[in-house]
Amino acid sequence: KDQKEVTLIIKQHPNETERDRQIIESYIQRFNPECTVLIPDKLDNTTEMVYISDIVIQKSSTVGQEAVAFYKPLIIRDFASNPDYGKYVEGGVGIPVCVLSWIS
Repeated sequence: KDQKEVTLIIKQHPNETERDRQIIESYIQRFNPECTVLIPDKLDNTTEMVYISDIVIQKSSTVGQEAVAFYKPLIIRDFASNPDYGKYVEGGVGIPVCVLSWIS
């Protein structure tokens, strides 16, 4: 897809802080993606977000269970440094990826 046709939803974990949101916003400004970027309230329900998504990217969260339930492709971010808590990769429903060091 052309980036202009993409909407990226960045849903924070409920335990993340306002500082975490500021970091996300600074990355958006730094990389200036051509797609639409939405950062919903961190307490918003994820079920509808997952349902309308074409793909789900997660670090470690129960959102992976929702992605599997809706048959969405699931990418497990930072797989090299974090355990596969949901056993998504082991179960064959998640694709592991490592984040480039310049992003962190």
